Amino acid sequence: MKAIIKLIGFTAVVGALTAFATERAEPLVVGSIHGDIELVSFGVATLSADRGPPIAAVHVRETFANRSDDFPWTVDASLATLWFGHGAPVQPVFANSDVTTLPLVRIARGERRTVDLYFRLPDGPIADEELTPFTVAYRVYTPTRRYEASASLARSAHWPTHEDRGPEPGWGRSWWADPAYTWAQYWRRPGHAVPRPPREIEIIHMPRAYFEVMPAVPADVAVQDEWPRTDECNEW
Repeated sequence: MKAIIKLIGFTAVVGALTAFATERAEPLVVGSIHGDIELVSFGVATLSADRGPPIAAVHVRETFANRSDDFPWTVDASLATLWFGHGAPVQPVFANSDVTTLPLVRIARGERRTVDLYFRLPDGPIADEELTPFTVAYRVYTPTRRYEASASLARSAHWPTHEDRGPEPGWGRSWWADPAYTWAQYWRRPGHAVPRPPREIEIIHMPRAYFEVMPAVPADVAVQDEWPRTDECNEW
């Protein structure tokens, strides 16, 4: 089963972000918001923008479900980061979803939204078997607060069912591309030459692995029943 970060019953599965923060935000803990946040990865993909050179990227799927908050959540996909435990964290170069407001994703009460992020590999393409555990950090905004959290993902020992895996990458009708990336195309207008984000994005090599959140028993859990047993398949 998929590992799900539940923000209703306990705090431990979402860690506080520190090094990635660019503006002040609160750690995402129990009671901050009420719903589910799910992170998985399908491994390494290769994409092409406007039929340009291939870009190797790590796929990460984020799913947000606002179960009972009357106020909407907002997630800025462009602010997510991926960190391999060394070097600097990287931000996504692409995002794909069925929402038309990318990189912003709004989750109203009762809604469930999914966005696929693609983080460029700074050292070029690698095989899924060479992809080490990594940390994904993200932010959730409410009308009065901003929260930050992170989770570590590692290669799963099992292959998910079709239902668990969900739609294949590239499923969303909307794409966003990082405007700060050094795209080969430029806007045709007077003034400084500014790279133009691509109009057409293609996945030329689908990711074929499966990475799940690494559970860690929190130090402050006092009641044994608050933490899943080994037969609960990492469903948080």
